[in-house]
Amino acid sequence: MTQQEIFDKVARHLLTQKKRATVSGHCRYRTPDGCKCAIGCLISDEDYDPEFEGERVTHLLGRHAIPSLENLDCDRIFLSRLQVLHDTGLPINWPKALHDFAISFCLSPTILSEFLP
Repeated sequence: MTQQEIFDKVARHLLTQKKRATVSGHCRYRTPDGCKCAIGCLISDEDYDPEFEGERVTHLLGRHAIPSLENLDCDRIFLSRLQVLHDTGLPINWPKALHDFAISFCLSPTILSEFLP
């Protein structure tokens, strides 16, 4: 996937889910109720391991072989910034945060128009 495709997938996922993936207030890649974070939605079911929980994506990639992340056409900074967007931002602010993210990486924010009233 290109950076644009990654952005579109994550934006669509977050803006459809409309809530953070958390357990007891802590962000998770996946939650028991089926939520996924910005990075969790990029990890295939085959590649996911509960051991990933609690680790930043940059550490995951250094410690684990995760083909679904390693095959993405982006760097760790790109993924890390997506993770921070989910982990620190309120869902109500995600449209603007995603727009700003897209612009900062010279991507098209067009996907966001699907979620405007």
